[in-house]
Amino acid sequence: MLNECLIGRIIQCHIDHGDPESFVVGRLAYFDGDWFLMQDLSPAGRWNGLALYMQSDIVSVCEFSDYLQRIVSLINCRNESEPFIPPMSNDPLMSLLLYARNSGRVIGLELHASGYRDIYGTIDSLTRNTLCINQIDEFGQTDGKSYLSVEAITRCYLDDEESKCLEMLREYVHAQDKQTSPL
Repeated sequence: MLNECLIGRIIQCHIDHGDPESFVVGRLAYFDGDWFLMQDLSPAGRWNGLALYMQSDIVSVCEFSDYLQRIVSLINCRNESEPFIPPMSNDPLMSLLLYARNSGRVIGLELHASGYRDIYGTIDSLTRNTLCINQIDEFGQTDGKSYLSVEAITRCYLDDEESKCLEMLREYVHAQDKQTSPL
């Protein structure tokens, strides 16, 4: 369904076979046979980070609808910077994971096509098959380490609103801990 002509265009992708109202909107930044990368847009026409989805999730793709025209108008009115796209290799999942690890960014991961962002955190270590993530809870506090199979990851979110909030909370908690530390 995706093709080279759509790269750089604002599109709407329906991504849930069981819910025809479930869709994502954004600028298609990259795709290959397995994955596609979107510079996500919120319903209010704000850039909302990067999201990597599996191509097999796509039910349909829409371009040039009235809804998308509204989103494009809002983008133009806001004049906000679009999300940075890190360099992509022939393995986009690994590219995003490496970028998140190297930059220390909070990343959100969906596991086993759960339909949820199952885990947020910073990547501690990464191999081709395994990743170690320092989990962050909804208050920005460290919540242990998890070791995951890279194959378990079915969606990946970076610099989205939730990740940014967790980064701010994490920095705040860290600053509070420094102030109260007896050392």
